[in-house]
Amino acid sequence: MNVLGPQVLTFTHVQVDPKISQYIPELLDIYQRWLSPIQTHHTVFSVMEGMAEFCVMRILSDDQDFQAYLHTFADTNISAYRIKKSTGRDFASAVYQKMGKAAFRTIEDTPPTTTHELKDPQIYLNKLTTNV
Repeated sequence: MNVLGPQVLTFTHVQVDPKISQYIPELLDIYQRWLSPIQTHHTVFSVMEGMAEFCVMRILSDDQDFQAYLHTFADTNISAYRIKKSTGRDFASAVYQKMGKAAFRTIEDTPPTTTHELKDPQIYLNKLTTNV
């Protein structure tokens, strides 16, 4: 029911409209089987976006051309850009603080696969140290 968006990361099960289930009874099982892969995809995609945003913030925050771009094309400024909530950026930042320059290579080689890791980077970092 409704739309699968970022909130899909919090789903533990999927509901299908009963009317649709009458016509496609196996749809619920299909969605339920695909829920975990969809969540993994959303998690990894959020982290990729977050890594990019983290880099932009570190590299371009003082760049005057970037400031002009934000103002002209994005109709915003660096302050508003920073205020935007980004789970992926927060994750990337937390892992970078702990691992330094090796963070992004580690994230690429061993991406987070759960919502819990994305929302609490320490869970991800703990997983890395137990898998060493």
